[in-house]
Amino acid sequence: MLLRMRAASINYRDLLTVRGHYNPRQPLPLIPCSDGVGVVEALGPGVSRLEEGQRVMPIWCWWTTRPITRTVIST
Repeated sequence: MLLRMRAASINYRDLLTVRGHYNPRQPLPLIPCSDGVGVVEALGPGVSRLEEGQRVMPIWCWWTTRPITRTVIST
C-alpha cells in the first residue's frame, strides 16, 4: 500500500526511539512517525480491506480488536 500522508506529528515515543531509549535494538534507518493520517494512493496484491482514496490512520500497535468508532475513541 502507498499512503500519502496529509498530517503527522512526532510524539514522545518517537523522541525516545530516535534517542535509542525506546528500543535500542531497533533496526536503522527508520522514520519516526507514530501518529499521522493520510489517503490511500495505491494498493498491492491481496489488499482487500482498503480502497484507493480512503482516508486512513496508521497505528503502530493493534490495541483494539473492534472497529474504531466515535464510541471507542471517547472511552
